[in-house]
Amino acid sequence: MNRSQITILIVLLIPVTTTALTSTILSTDPAPLEPGEYAEITVRLESNPGESELTNVELTPIETDLIRPISQPTTYSTIQEGDIVTATFTIYVEDDTPEGTIPFLLDLRADQSTQTFDKRVSVTDDLDDPELRIGAVETTPNEIIQDTEDNELSLTVNNLGDQAAKQVTAELQETDDLTESYAYSLRDTASQIDANDQHTFTYTFDLSKHRQDPIDTTLNLEYKEDNDDGDRIVEDTLDLTIPVANAPYLTVTDVTTPDLKPGSVDNTVEVTVTNNGSADAEEVRVRLFPDISYPFIFETTTRYVASTLKPGDNATVTYDVEVLSDASPRDYQITTELESLVNTNRYERQDTITVPVSDASAQSYNWVSYAAVAAIILIAVLLGVYQYRRRQHNTQDL
Repeated sequence: MNRSQITILIVLLIPVTTTALTSTILSTDPAPLEPGEYAEITVRLESNPGESELTNVELTPIETDLIRPISQPTTYSTIQEGDIVTATFTIYVEDDTPEGTIPFLLDLRADQSTQTFDKRVSVTDDLDDPELRIGAVETTPNEIIQDTEDNELSLTVNNLGDQAAKQVTAELQETDDLTESYAYSLRDTASQIDANDQHTFTYTFDLSKHRQDPIDTTLNLEYKEDNDDGDRIVEDTLDLTIPVANAPYLTVTDVTTPDLKPGSVDNTVEVTVTNNGSADAEEVRVRLFPDISYPFIFETTTRYVASTLKPGDNATVTYDVEVLSDASPRDYQITTELESLVNTNRYERQDTITVPVSDASAQSYNWVSYAAVAAIILIAVLLGVYQYRRRQHNTQDL
């Protein structure tokens, strides 16, 4: 007598107060069940007319030699007359489970009574269909980090079934943070994956600057398989997690400039760099790339920022700049390159700073205006003094 038979015998010998609940297996996924695979079994319970209310109900799958429950028991506060409830349980079908019909046992306990349900489910060990599963997952570079483009992903898909999958299309699902680098870069195909064979699909994607955690996505498959009526199109979805490494994220968070005017020299521009990432940035440098047409002469365009910038830290560097005399008054956008090392790997990203040049003629005009007003006031004062003295002189003559 095997353990399964002993379990059933023990269950049958337990004295129970029988309830009038009836149970039905609504579905299994997959159907039929497969040895060595996880599965879900959905059960319906129905309270027959005239049955009294059950309280504190707990429904538990019973472990046997062939089925190992994974889910926790399902509970109900009450089941009243005429109620219909459902429960879904995750199980594991043992590797040595034979093909055919096997028992699926459920134990129901309530304040008023207990009951055991002996249901039957089907198992097959004949995998005539293709069975595609993800194997190796590789990325280039080995560590994918945020705010990067043209990352490469290689996925090895294994066919564990006994039939070839033909005209396979494998599409990587786009997310808010994982997007295609170019048209159809998240889509790949294979003419055929034979039984017990494999194929490697490749994809190219961009990763947003906001992502610092692993990405959960799916591989959406479509392929043809043979059946009695010819080829049948099958669609399947496989879960996939793409690791994302911790990395610094350098940004320019502040730019301080003096009142830059055409022809001015000895100006100092301050640039503050902040690490908003999740890892230390080492040997940090910032480099400016002003357009060749811009009216600036920088003493140097590269500055050493810090040996280490921890997450949340910042540092400020200065640039000495001369403004050419023919500079037009406007805002100049200058591209900056922020560079650091991460575990000896070079990490770069670009940002932009704004350097404004003011209108020198406007200031000259203001000085002229001020001088004109002062001259008018002075003339008015002198005229006033002249008129006063003249009246005084006329009075003395009288």
